[in-house]
Amino acid sequence: MLSNNLIIVACNLPFDWSTDYPYQTSKELSKNNLVICWMLQGIPLKEYLLQRKVPKLFTKQAKNLYFYQPIDILPFRRFPIIYAINMQMSTITLMFIVRFIQRFRHFKRTILWVFDPRYTHLYRQLEKRIFFMYDCIDYFRGDPLLSNKQQKKLIDHENELIRTADVVTVNSSILFKIHSPIRTDIHIVPQGFRLDVFVKNFKSHVGFPTDKPIIGYVGALNYRLDYHLLVKLAKRLPQYLFVFVGPLQKDNTLFGVRWLSYARKCLFSLSNVTVIYGVEKKEIKNVIAQFDIGMIPYDVSQDFNRYCFPMKLFEYFYVGKPVIATPIKELKRFPKFVKIGKTVKDWENIIIKLLSVQWPLDFQKEQKKLAFENRWKNKINQILQFIY
Repeated sequence: MLSNNLIIVACNLPFDWSTDYPYQTSKELSKNNLVICWMLQGIPLKEYLLQRKVPKLFTKQAKNLYFYQPIDILPFRRFPIIYAINMQMSTITLMFIVRFIQRFRHFKRTILWVFDPRYTHLYRQLEKRIFFMYDCIDYFRGDPLLSNKQQKKLIDHENELIRTADVVTVNSSILFKIHSPIRTDIHIVPQGFRLDVFVKNFKSHVGFPTDKPIIGYVGALNYRLDYHLLVKLAKRLPQYLFVFVGPLQKDNTLFGVRWLSYARKCLFSLSNVTVIYGVEKKEIKNVIAQFDIGMIPYDVSQDFNRYCFPMKLFEYFYVGKPVIATPIKELKRFPKFVKIGKTVKDWENIIIKLLSVQWPLDFQKEQKKLAFENRWKNKINQILQFIY
């Protein structure tokens, strides 16, 4: 077990995001190491001034776990040059904090842990003796929010990141297939599953009608969903209840904000569709338990979705639910438990077939075992073996 290291986790998402891999990774690492979560999205100084608050750069969140929240001193950070200057000041401040900590405590190694290739520049700005870890968790180069120019730049950055990092891991076979031509010693590790939340029994205040079978989804309600498929499906199957539970995320998509709002309205206004805009994470297990089928209805016309590995899969698995999904490549590894549908008719037939029989108990046991094998502790321990 790797211990007594100073680990800087470059957090590209807020800790309270529905996709919480920065938090789960940091929490697991902090059990035996000192972890600084570097919140890469700085807070404008103007916000502190308007709220008359004293900025807090460095705060303790838990034992061995600290937040470093940079302040963007310069306004107009939407401009690349301003963003670069603010980021440089953030990096310099962080290194000052790191050196200060190192004066009072000896560490075996200082590690920079990066998830997002958009932050490749960090390792150039930090000291060369820092160990560099690239934990690749998604197909970022397929993000539909990127322009062609941005996508090309990101591909160049990620290729550089893969070649330069001391250790590179991926969480799926499809990401390994994509990136292995660049580097041969890439390691496949577990996905990551919140076992600590699911093993506990919390009372849930969320309940659904029991007079109809429930086809349910948990996760962010954003541009990734295939609204065309879902609207047609819900209309064709009025005898079933379609449930969506998750935070409503606003996105500047290729189709525009107005299109996304219209698509959501078309789906969520249907009489057999129920939407709950977010519940506490500890309640997710009890929410899924009420589902008859868990669904992952991502729009696979987006490369980002087609090559992803949804974390919610193992949440469905742990509770022992059959899963229906669009043709996400990584999910084809689980044909016994995940049924793939390309069209509305495919989905209709699969749902009717799944509901016609009881989901086998031995399938549920196998699913729970898979979820257990992909828990966060397993993922982090495997990665630490490569670093050690």
